[in-house]
Amino acid sequence: MNSIEFSVFDPAGCQFPDPRIPYLPRLDAPMFRAAPKAGFEFVGFRRTKRSYTRGRYALFDAYRLAGVGPQGSLLAPAYHCRTMLDAAVRLDGDINLYQLHANLAPDLASIHRAVARAASPVRALLVTHYFGFVQELAAIKSYCVEQGITLIEDCSHALFNSCAQPRLGTLGDYTIASPYKLFPCEEGGWLIPGPTVAMPPAPGRSPGLKAELRTLYNATHRSRTHPQPALLEQDRRSLDQRIAAFDPPAFARGQEHVQTARTVSKMYDPREEGLAGTHSARWLMRLVNLQQVTHQRRANYQAWADYAATLPHCRALFPALPDDVVPYMFPLYIEHPDPHFYALKQLGMPIWRWDEMALSDCTLSRRYRFHLLHLPCHQSLTPADLQWMMDAVGKVMRGVRVAQADTTRPADITATALAGTGPTSTPDPRATTRDAI
Repeated sequence: MNSIEFSVFDPAGCQFPDPRIPYLPRLDAPMFRAAPKAGFEFVGFRRTKRSYTRGRYALFDAYRLAGVGPQGSLLAPAYHCRTMLDAAVRLDGDINLYQLHANLAPDLASIHRAVARAASPVRALLVTHYFGFVQELAAIKSYCVEQGITLIEDCSHALFNSCAQPRLGTLGDYTIASPYKLFPCEEGGWLIPGPTVAMPPAPGRSPGLKAELRTLYNATHRSRTHPQPALLEQDRRSLDQRIAAFDPPAFARGQEHVQTARTVSKMYDPREEGLAGTHSARWLMRLVNLQQVTHQRRANYQAWADYAATLPHCRALFPALPDDVVPYMFPLYIEHPDPHFYALKQLGMPIWRWDEMALSDCTLSRRYRFHLLHLPCHQSLTPADLQWMMDAVGKVMRGVRVAQADTTRPADITATALAGTGPTSTPDPRATTRDAI
């Protein structure tokens, strides 16, 4: 395997406080109540699934069965979390990256170029349904069939299919999912094979009683740590005062460095390969009202989209919410990560970014690495939670002064490009918070 270089953002010196609102959902009573019929089912409904502790270990088996290794490479999107690549590193396979359009759709021409110049034959192509928004895969599927490439659908953000017209997981030779991200359980991954490909030959190893108990404990502990409404309201009323006291030039900044990787990241544990997910996690998922989950996520996302449209210095990456989409997070593009990202983190705003990313020639992915924030829209958010987060974002965007223009912004990344035109690419030697599969 050729070594691969990653741009790494180290926030250790920033001393960011803990987030005020949980990133992920908790186990609470409102999720058991009745909700309007939303018309959604799990991806791979009524199809054979293999259970794992996390989606990254489902990817390991999908890559392995596709032939990724010393004689075969992976083709993955340039905008990614590191765990999307760890399994290929583990298999000693080369990794190639393809460019994306501004709406995060794969650039088919870039895929063609990457396959043509790959040092070893491309055996697997990974396509991600970012934030729960469905990618159109018909042309890519035809190309993969023509080239003998295994198509893998990454549904780690996209767990729910429309009952009327399911599109997720319908064309991939393998589909992987990460249900722990959308349900109140600390672990859980799925591998869903297509009808013409192999399932891993042996059933997953049992995680054991300790893991079962830990899953239940973590679910209940997460519920107990949700902020009390009175304290949250008190904190909300102090936002103006706290922001007025900010001195953006004095913020401690994170450190950037390039890391050459020949081994997996700290987020990947080879001992969990082939380990089944817990029965406790699957039981917790069955307890939750599926229609309530999908209805509330969509409502929270729409509230974010409506509010973002009123703010300066930022925009929703996907302002419209299609009828067949259940979102994972709300992607907010901010024009000035410095100082706005630092100000939001200092307030305790729950933010994920993919800021540990393999170096590539995709200008758009490099830009999204810092400018695209992943904000919670999960089903456990209360009205007080949403109000606090919206106030924090709004007050920072309106009240934290930008000292000078962002001179690192490429002239060809504009509002027009963000609306969905093609990617741009120029070499760039540069390559907090992480959201892992």
